Amino acid sequence: MRTPPPSYGIIYNWDGAPHGYSAYPQSLAQFIDKVYAPLEDTQVGALAWCMGLHEATWPSEKLDMVGDSTDRRYNWAREMHHNENIRAFFERGEDLYGALIQRGKEQGIDTYASLRLNDNHFWDLRPGDLATTTRNELTPLRKEHPEWLLGTEHAPDWTSTSWNLAVPEVRDHILKLVGEACQQADWDGVELDWQRHAFHLPDDHGHRLRYTITDLMRAIRTTTDEIAAQRGRPFYLAVRIATTFESCTNIGYDIETWTKENLCDLIISGGNSGTDPGAEIDLLAMTGRFDLIREYLTFLRQRFNTVITSVHHAGITIPLLEAENIPVDGYLTTVNAPGTFMFPTRELAIDAIKNATKPVIAIKPMAGGRFLGHQAFEYVFDEVGVQASMFGMGTIDQVRETTRAAREVLGAA
Repeated sequence: MRTPPPSYGIIYNWDGAPHGYSAYPQSLAQFIDKVYAPLEDTQVGALAWCMGLHEATWPSEKLDMVGDSTDRRYNWAREMHHNENIRAFFERGEDLYGALIQRGKEQGIDTYASLRLNDNHFWDLRPGDLATTTRNELTPLRKEHPEWLLGTEHAPDWTSTSWNLAVPEVRDHILKLVGEACQQADWDGVELDWQRHAFHLPDDHGHRLRYTITDLMRAIRTTTDEIAAQRGRPFYLAVRIATTFESCTNIGYDIETWTKENLCDLIISGGNSGTDPGAEIDLLAMTGRFDLIREYLTFLRQRFNTVITSVHHAGITIPLLEAENIPVDGYLTTVNAPGTFMFPTRELAIDAIKNATKPVIAIKPMAGGRFLGHQAFEYVFDEVGVQASMFGMGTIDQVRETTRAAREVLGAA
């Protein structure tokens, strides 16, 4: 029988930024104070500390350490401060993570190592670019094995350099990273951040290949169980996943199997990088707290002439807000032909958008790179009939090309 984790209330995820908050060399006292200052006298019960993205934030015999990918040459000061401050703690023989955990215990806060399992900060690169590119955290392993990546044929362009977890060697690498991180200190557990970023398997094959991620979960659970047995107390395993079963299924998270096999102790739901856009108003509307929505709108109206709310679950939230005559000036929500991130279903979301009495601004019209150019804007403007659309781009050329397509569809070229 496993011991369940405490009821933490709030779990605070730190991305490691405090390493860059002090000039080099950062002292251990400076670091600890910068980490815990925001948490004093709060309801935070646990801290999930990011242990790195691609390179180890500890000396490792098997993995590259932060700074190795560029031979410790940097393009900007904060990048240098972050990496070199980490390295300096170990060069001075200081117990960086032990001190982090000790301060947490003094404040009644459990501390977890947090790993982003497929973070992609190489969104402007394609697999063919890697061999000739030098960049912070772009490790030799990724450069030497473009065949281990999702590639442009099986993923949106900006995620084409993400690891393909259907490849056994990739799963072995991630298991090694997680295993080493868990052994660096007397953590209370580990958080697996599957949502940074949630592109792990070839496009449209997430459900079919879900067993590959589940196999990795089993291997990691074996590792955490071994740690728990060695020290005689629980070592908890938390997972950060998508907010709906539909999204989990599409991505490749077999939550039903994970829970049946007790492969995790805590489940944290969140969007692809941060928390869900519009999650607050969705939650308030679904729980009937229109009084709080009106209170917040009153506050905003004192400062702004126009107030537009983001809505993540358009098929549910927009009809609720309309029925209560909530005085917003419009809705910002996901609209795209494949129905990516349209909740609870594309059909319900589209019905709510078409029947809304307020203007609707579409976001994610290209479905994360799956539905590009004229066809994307013909759908949102001509078929759905939204009043405006926003889109995210990575390069100036993409901005020009996409803007041209939108203007041509609108007849404003």
